[in-house]
Amino acid sequence: MTPLMPSETAPLENLVPLGEHVQMQIEGAKYSTVFRGAAPPRWIFLDIPQSGGKLITLVKQQPVRMRYVSHGVAYGFRSKVSGAYVSPHQILVIEFPREIESRNLRRSERIRTLLPARLALPGHGEVDATMLDLSREGALFSVTVHTPPKTGEALRAWFTLPGGDSVAGLACAARNQRRRGGVWLVGVEFSSLESSAAMRVRGYYDALLAPGE
Repeated sequence: MTPLMPSETAPLENLVPLGEHVQMQIEGAKYSTVFRGAAPPRWIFLDIPQSGGKLITLVKQQPVRMRYVSHGVAYGFRSKVSGAYVSPHQILVIEFPREIESRNLRRSERIRTLLPARLALPGHGEVDATMLDLSREGALFSVTVHTPPKTGEALRAWFTLPGGDSVAGLACAARNQRRRGGVWLVGVEFSSLESSAAMRVRGYYDALLAPGE
């Protein structure tokens, strides 16, 4: 975890990426919002978060914790609400933080898992599998089949993330395979990082590695 000061030479778009989705935590509750602007060193502007289709109520000086990912780096900071405006636009204003924490999300950084899953494999149909680890771009599965998928072959995966978020039909491509005992270990890369299924997986991964967790 590396502290970054807003006065450092890091580009503003790397510290507060405009248009980027961000997670806001208030007293244990988490909401999704979007960065809309910044006026360092004083303010950051965001959409007012919603819950159940309604704007949440925020009071001035209410503490908030922000977490987001930009260019492969997870950022986090603490701030306070400065004000909220519903007309002509629904904008939340928070104080620009004195310090922003960062953590690099390396491609090689993997999270160990043990999640029941199913894989659709060429020539096998859907088979039972286990997800053994997870990265932001892919995962490792174990499967009991006679022949593993070939490198580059298209696969699909179904599993449920801790917390109950179901991921269905996640498009993948086989990248490597090796034998271990009576199972094959199949490394896959997500085919489209912008698909809704892949974004749910990335959101879970980023939340686990976000600063302040």
